[in-house]
Amino acid sequence: MSSIILTARYRIVKNLKVEVSKWLNYVDDKDKADPCTLNKENSLIDEIGEFDDCTIWNYEGDVSKEDVKNSLDNNYSKRIWDMVLSFDPEYVNHYGLYRKKDFYDLTKNVIPKFLSNAGYDLNNVEWFCGLHVNTLHPHIHIMFYENQKKISHSKLPKHSLYEFKSYVHNYLSTNTLFYQQKEILLKDIRDINKNNNYSQVIKNNLFSTSFRKELNHMLLDLYSKLPTTGRLQYNSKNMIPFKKDLDNIITYILASNDIKYKFDSYQRLIIQHQKELCDIYGNSVKNQNSMYVENQLNKLYSKIGNEILHNFKTYQSQDVLNKEYDFISHNLMDMKLRSLNYKNKNNILSLAKGLYSLCKLCDLNEFQIKIIFKNWVHRSHYNFDIQSFLNSMIFYNVQEMNLNEYHDLMKKLGYSYERLYKLKNKNFYKEIHYKKIVHSALMSLDHELSEEEKKIINQLNYELEGF
Repeated sequence: MSSIILTARYRIVKNLKVEVSKWLNYVDDKDKADPCTLNKENSLIDEIGEFDDCTIWNYEGDVSKEDVKNSLDNNYSKRIWDMVLSFDPEYVNHYGLYRKKDFYDLTKNVIPKFLSNAGYDLNNVEWFCGLHVNTLHPHIHIMFYENQKKISHSKLPKHSLYEFKSYVHNYLSTNTLFYQQKEILLKDIRDINKNNNYSQVIKNNLFSTSFRKELNHMLLDLYSKLPTTGRLQYNSKNMIPFKKDLDNIITYILASNDIKYKFDSYQRLIIQHQKELCDIYGNSVKNQNSMYVENQLNKLYSKIGNEILHNFKTYQSQDVLNKEYDFISHNLMDMKLRSLNYKNKNNILSLAKGLYSLCKLCDLNEFQIKIIFKNWVHRSHYNFDIQSFLNSMIFYNVQEMNLNEYHDLMKKLGYSYERLYKLKNKNFYKEIHYKKIVHSALMSLDHELSEEEKKIINQLNYELEGF
């Protein structure tokens, strides 16, 4: 049985005041209704009867039957709508609906949304409620009518009825520990991501050497398999043969250090959310809420996966030489450049000009260039005046290299094609690329948590009990 049951009907009436009076008299039955006043709600005062009983309320609070009846003297509307919203007692206890004011706050929040969604002008509608507690299932009687006929149809739109229970559950959920914990978790994630500067993100343990090494290996393995043409999206047909490899990478990222805690917490939240949704809507065949966890995880994986694929497409879109420059710019400072002990000084000078050109093509600054030359000269055992050489290169016109010239230079600097290839594999995505992927995973998780409540209404279009 669902935790929330909603029934509704409309009636064409001859005399609105007579029919509203009947509804008011029924709801005002003291054997059924909660007579506590909203403005002076206090159980001890109500017990001794210091204040008059009041069982009916509207948006503004308590109203008397007589005031409502008197307001209808000049209303000649011929339509009235009434509804009953019933709750499972365990559901009521779980969400803290203990007092009449709790039910009033609920209706004040959700009824205007419902009426607006159903197409009614809120300035032209009068609505009233009363709480009955005479059965095992506490229930709210709701009645409304138009002051002037503006809506041509009398039947309530089905979509608005579908979403009414969603409004109710969403409102109550925001006041539970479940969502309080979610906000704490969300703030925690935002604290990690508050600075988009990747150079600061690297300080996190997420980017340990072992994590980086394994992620690099997994990315290289995937990228070596991916086709260079065709549509590459996480859920595209082209990705079917590679989906398992991509999912393994995403799982590895989500299982790493701090992200693991955030992700585990997120999983617990959506599992609990799915259970609550199934409790409300039952376990019928049509109820797609049983797939809620799977759908949410697929959406998260899709976002992270597409970021990984985007990096691959960006990398592939570069020409070969630009890829080499991109790699060298991140690694030249750490490379152990060493050349043969040339006897001819012109050969050494020519090689020095080649190294200087490479540094400039990789956009290295003068300080970096000086360090690179110092290490190269030291390892090659050259008697070479570095500062004089660099001073002489101030007006040097750096020429672009072709791929053969580049590999020839690197070979003379001690890095054959094979050695360079091994180094690229070892240090693949050493800097911003892998950090961008992991940062994207954190941001995607952050986004999914913040969107959790907003998506409920749009995803809960299932058959409503009671109709």
